[in-house]
Amino acid sequence: MLDAGADTFWEIFDPEDPTASPYGSQLINSYCHVWSGTPSYFIRNYFSD
Repeated sequence: MLDAGADTFWEIFDPEDPTASPYGSQLINSYCHVWSGTPSYFIRNYFSD
């Protein structure tokens, strides 16, 4: 993944198929960002002191 330019762990990584997607489309290769980013936004903006 590092050689391919990753700076985080990718949800799926197949060096033989760089367009591989767990969701059946190369347009969407990760839903993780939204699920982790949205709660942190709300916590920082609405629930922090």
